[in-house]
Amino acid sequence: MTTRTIPVATAGLSRTSRLIIESAIFAGVVAFGYTLTPRAGEPAIWWPPIGAFIAWLLSRPKRDWPLVLGLGTLIRLALAVSNGLPATVALWIVTGSVIGSVVSSLALRRFMGDRVPLSEPYDIVAFGAVAILVSGPIAAISAALYRIVVTGTPLTWLSPLHWSLGESVGVLLIAPLLLTINDAIVWWRTSPALRRVELAAVLLMTIVSAYLALFSPLDSAEVMRPVLGLMLLPSVWAALRIGLFAVTWTQVIIGAAGAWGLIRGVGVLMALPSSHDRHVLLFQTYSLVLAVVSMLIAAAFASQRRSVQRARESEELFRGLVEALPVALLVEGDEAEPSYHNGRLTSLLGAVDRAMGVDAWWSRLGVSASQRAELRGDDEVEGAPARAPVTADLMGADGTTRHVELHVASVGSRHITAIVDLTDRARLEGELRQAHKLEALGTLAGGVAHDFNNILGAVIGNLDLSRRALPAGHEASAYLSDAESASKRAAEMVKQILTFSRQQDQERSVLTLGAVFREAVSHLRALAKANVTVQLAEGQEVPHVLGDSTQLHQVLMNLGTNALHAMRAKGGTLTLALESVEVTSDLVRRHPELREGRYARITVGDTGVGMSAETLERAFEPFFTTKQPGQGTGLGLAVVHGVVRAHDGAIISRSAPGEGTWFAVYLPGTMGTPPQGVPIIEPEPAMAGLRVLAVDDEPALARLVERALKRAGGAPKVFTKPGALLELLRAHPDDYDVVLTDLTMPEMSGFALANEVHRIRPGMPILLMSGFSAAMSADTLRAEGVRAMLQKPFTPDELCRAVLDVARATAGAGVA
Repeated sequence: MTTRTIPVATAGLSRTSRLIIESAIFAGVVAFGYTLTPRAGEPAIWWPPIGAFIAWLLSRPKRDWPLVLGLGTLIRLALAVSNGLPATVALWIVTGSVIGSVVSSLALRRFMGDRVPLSEPYDIVAFGAVAILVSGPIAAISAALYRIVVTGTPLTWLSPLHWSLGESVGVLLIAPLLLTINDAIVWWRTSPALRRVELAAVLLMTIVSAYLALFSPLDSAEVMRPVLGLMLLPSVWAALRIGLFAVTWTQVIIGAAGAWGLIRGVGVLMALPSSHDRHVLLFQTYSLVLAVVSMLIAAAFASQRRSVQRARESEELFRGLVEALPVALLVEGDEAEPSYHNGRLTSLLGAVDRAMGVDAWWSRLGVSASQRAELRGDDEVEGAPARAPVTADLMGADGTTRHVELHVASVGSRHITAIVDLTDRARLEGELRQAHKLEALGTLAGGVAHDFNNILGAVIGNLDLSRRALPAGHEASAYLSDAESASKRAAEMVKQILTFSRQQDQERSVLTLGAVFREAVSHLRALAKANVTVQLAEGQEVPHVLGDSTQLHQVLMNLGTNALHAMRAKGGTLTLALESVEVTSDLVRRHPELREGRYARITVGDTGVGMSAETLERAFEPFFTTKQPGQGTGLGLAVVHGVVRAHDGAIISRSAPGEGTWFAVYLPGTMGTPPQGVPIIEPEPAMAGLRVLAVDDEPALARLVERALKRAGGAPKVFTKPGALLELLRAHPDDYDVVLTDLTMPEMSGFALANEVHRIRPGMPILLMSGFSAAMSADTLRAEGVRAMLQKPFTPDELCRAVLDVARATAGAGVA
């Protein structure tokens, strides 16, 4: 339950310190109550202790109630005895007061639940009801029983009524005052000086009016009788302008002044022609009515202020949420209710004249009045299912065509239209479909290229061996050279396919793009016709990138030659730029393959014939080309896409028929430093009797391996099935120096073969052959027990050199 401790100053103190301070406050209230007693032994005109007891209990959790009751009872007994009451009388009266406090507190706690006391108007009604119907009657019954049972004193009807009303007044004046001390201190700390002056004026007016009405001499009391009604004004002022805590202060001032006036025999009440007991009864009734009315006014206005504040905060929250939505909203009401739209609608469609109203927005949306009624379902019966969203194309505020979806709903007399801009989503979905299509094509191309590498490996190797076997000047040498040249061009095409499919092994290093850029520019200048102007722009402090210089050079050449081809008829301008750019979150949102940070950007643009949106969408597909037959393979842009993607970059394109084409390649920057290259002169391979076990499921390649190794002086044993190789190795495990195996074979993979070889002979050096590398790192190869990998297709010299390198590395490591 949310509660208030009586003094705010105790919030940061220990439990013991708080109890000491609260006990002192309770003792002060009890002592104040004895000043309201006409004579020793008589009941007070109104009695504060029970109100203080209730406030103390309500400000504490129930687990502290026994301790609070114990301390309060001891304080009450001590002060009662010190004020001249016999111990028996004091114990009886205090017991009745404690019972009344507990019963009243339980009733109030049950009514309020977890709510802060006095937070709503019906709390005041509850306090008044408990004070009049519970606290007061219990105290009156206790006192009456004492007189009848213990002292045998006869009672008049006025005595129990005095006791009951006195206790009720005490509850209604003291409990609210103590329970609102926190509010008073917070108000004082946060209010400006003028409001504090206003509070002082209210209290001063209360003191003055109370003095004039309740302390005026009897001979002038008749004149001051109207002031009794005016005493309500400060309380009402406090209720309207300040708060409930100020009202309780005015009531306590009036109650104390009235009691002290009656004790002294002065004031307008004492001037009435009646007995003293009736004067007290009249004052108690007046105090009860004044307290309940003024506190009800204060609570009602406080509740109203809270409701207004909550409504204002709720509206601000609603407006904030609506303005933050990435959806354009238009809210229409009837003629008496104004329309509303959020900022997203203005940014999407542009501003309209407010005097034109809602019709202007619907006009911007391109929706007629009949379509608008149909969208809103004006003719549908109540309870009909919600209408499905409608898609439309409209002209945005920036002049671009926006693809949107309209959702219309009705809430009471209001119609809410949500306009979802699907343009970016549609573009991203298209890019995703294109990426999936390219990925699928790349996987297919990679598989085909692997088989082609096996075939080309056998062709290139045997052509090389055949040419070398012929005597010098033989007529067939020229034929073989032409066949070998054509085979190598085919191998280059396969490499392009593998690059597109991201299956070509890459040796990436830290590069300075300026050198690659300038070399490609010089080549493109040489290719450009006289009617083409080449414009260059090379920025300063372009970041280094981690990449393959040969592949990045290929990217520039492919983009540049495509641009030159687009301008071959009419000429134009070829724009080449290299610069440093900072990729922001906005660009990342439109191109998710990018990341925020520093990039090197290569731009290639032309003023040629351009491409349609449909052509541009397919531009990166392998074998798709707009060139005439024999002028291109359709792999250029596919290779560019594969290289850029393999370098963790992105390529952004823009084109339109008759307006040229623009490509921007983004490559992430790196903090590394380019290495200094050292030329390596490779020796002629000489096997010198090296014993090699080799296996390849392609018979032509197996025969090529055997011929190449024998020609270099090796002693190979070649198989087309892995099982045959393992059988020989088990029989003679120490008779061979190197195992050469294909990666992909029907019977067993190269990695599985390597595992079996190491079981037979641990440490045996193994060289892997593959038609594609599948992006396997040196660490991956070592983990599988393989020393190195040889990429197909290869020449006989490349094969022999790779076998020798594995054997020498093993010998240098001391491995048998």
